[in-house]
Amino acid sequence: MSSTASQPRPTFSIVLCTRNRSRLLREALESFLGVEFPPEAFELCVVDNNSSDDTRDVIAAFAARAPFAVHNIFEPRPGLSVARNRAVREARGEYLFFTDDDQLVDRGILREYQRVS
Repeated sequence: MSSTASQPRPTFSIVLCTRNRSRLLREALESFLGVEFPPEAFELCVVDNNSSDDTRDVIAAFAARAPFAVHNIFEPRPGLSVARNRAVREARGEYLFFTDDDQLVDRGILREYQRVS
């Protein structure tokens, strides 16, 4: 799913950077399906940091069935800081939330984040 200019700005952009860890990425992405937050109020920006495994296919398959916007961002230059900076440039949310490909997100993470911000 990709964004268009007519869509309102999401409250949150969740950034997940990955490189050659598609097995872990699958599990991390699945955890986003349980997030208890309006799907139009957040986007997921997944940065593929020049993976040579099936990361691109994993992201595409997930994006096709996710109820929220998923942006598959390819960054050819290796490095976590490079990948994160690329996501910062492309994210549309008012707030950025960073997670990793080896972490599962809690269902209430965005609700709690919004409560304390």
